[in-house]
Amino acid sequence: MVWIHGGGYLSGAGDEKRHDGSVLASKGVIVVTINYRLGALGFLAHSELTAESPHKASGNYALLDQVAALKWVHDNIEAFGGDRAKVTIFGESAGSFAVSGLMATQLARGLFVRAIGESSAQFTAPGGSLAALPLAQAEKRGAEFAASVGAKSLADLRALPASAFKKSGQGTPAMNSPTIDGYVFPEDPWDIYAQGKQSHVPLLAGWNSAEMKMAAVRGTDALEAALRKQFPGNEDAAIKAYPAGDVQQARVSTVALASDNFIAYSTWKWIEMHTATGKAPVHRYLFDHIIPTATGNPPADDPGAAHATDIEFVFSTLETKKLAWRGCGSQGGRHHDVILDELCEDRRPERAWTCALAAVRREEQADSAARRKSEGRGGDQPRPLRIAGCHDCQTAKELSISCEGPMIRPAAGFRYPELSQGARNIADTECASFGDREID
Repeated sequence: MVWIHGGGYLSGAGDEKRHDGSVLASKGVIVVTINYRLGALGFLAHSELTAESPHKASGNYALLDQVAALKWVHDNIEAFGGDRAKVTIFGESAGSFAVSGLMATQLARGLFVRAIGESSAQFTAPGGSLAALPLAQAEKRGAEFAASVGAKSLADLRALPASAFKKSGQGTPAMNSPTIDGYVFPEDPWDIYAQGKQSHVPLLAGWNSAEMKMAAVRGTDALEAALRKQFPGNEDAAIKAYPAGDVQQARVSTVALASDNFIAYSTWKWIEMHTATGKAPVHRYLFDHIIPTATGNPPADDPGAAHATDIEFVFSTLETKKLAWRGCGSQGGRHHDVILDELCEDRRPERAWTCALAAVRREEQADSAARRKSEGRGGDQPRPLRIAGCHDCQTAKELSISCEGPMIRPAAGFRYPELSQGARNIADTECASFGDREID
């Protein structure tokens, strides 16, 4: 698994403590974290750079770094116990944006076979954050950046200290947008996906429930005015989707609108387009777990999971955030039981996904055994499956799929995720016997 860090293409690093791949590695995964050029060093397009390029292109150096890293993995990962035919790329925020871009560029074709995107994609509206720019427009922005740092030519730019480029996006033109350069992106990524020219690999993508939790709260009238301005001709539908009947409802809708504009729409569009043209499975998730504060549980009216709060759960690195994690009193989030307790303390009905997932996993295993038998390979004794269960604090561990021990079972009216009928039958039968702790 190759991790691409976020940071708006302006900041971040592969060696951040929250990106520590030790726990994933302990499960048999070879984890590679990379760095790539950022800001102007990663995205500066300039007419002189274009002229000297053998591809007559400039501006996508960050993506070229990522492609170079994937080529290195392809050529060398077997020396570390990896399999070049099983590379998954995954990233969050700008890293997820990069994943969608790597799926679009021919330069990365064949260098990975699966993709995971957490909160962002290349599908921002024209003029939006990180939207890909035509080469001429990107070169114009590059010239403006050069002028802002006192450089009249490419030679002047190359003579500047590195510190001059750190100003990118800080009072100077933001140099963090990809370029439709004719080489990395011969066309707008929107068009590449629309024509089905992207990598046809399985995709898992999604977002957090309150990506822009810190959005400035609008009053009821101000929110309605903003909706009428953003959705002309569809005002009634927008007001229905983002209601503001009172101050609290306006707060929740403000966060929802800001989150959709910031992250959710572009990620959803990526999912929609790859579903339509990608010829590969597509899965969507929603991360809605609200993390605690430094001193205790989150407020009762907390609107949801903020941007990037999923990362520590992906890598099992809760200890990198000094918060009042709920659990068994362990001193670090590196232990899987603490992460299970943190999730299971939040006893909303949707936490019953553990039960539904167990059913899916069991059915998948049965299908696999049947295929092996039909092929004359035996296989009636599948490997033991393990799934995260919600034990009490004395026994918080991964739970065998045999459904032993108490588990939270769904309340009446809970709707399972989309399961086959066979999996639903298993879930209905087994979840009913999970114990007497029912979610209210």
